[in-house]
Amino acid sequence: MLHHLNKCCTFLKTTDGLRHVFTETDDLIIAPDAADTLWPHDKGEPAELRTLVIKHGARVVEDDFQVPRNERLAAISHLVADLDNVWPSDWTVERNKSGPHTS
Repeated sequence: MLHHLNKCCTFLKTTDGLRHVFTETDDLIIAPDAADTLWPHDKGEPAELRTLVIKHGARVVEDDFQVPRNERLAAISHLVADLDNVWPSDWTVERNKSGPHTS
């Protein structure tokens, strides 16, 4: 892999995508073995397995993001439901009777 003028080249073919480097910590070292088990069709293909691990991790992050969002939406829905009994069902009719009339 060559790096020249902010472009990344693999086998002398320029790529437009960004390249990322990560350090295999103890947590990441076991990921390929687990990925071999989860995705046997890509067993022995480390680049593809790493891509699958990253994609799966991205889905987990998205799910973790959605949990508090869904909790907030549920709380708002609960508050809205509590407001249903604040005004009588015919409040607009009553309001129009007592409000200013314009012709």
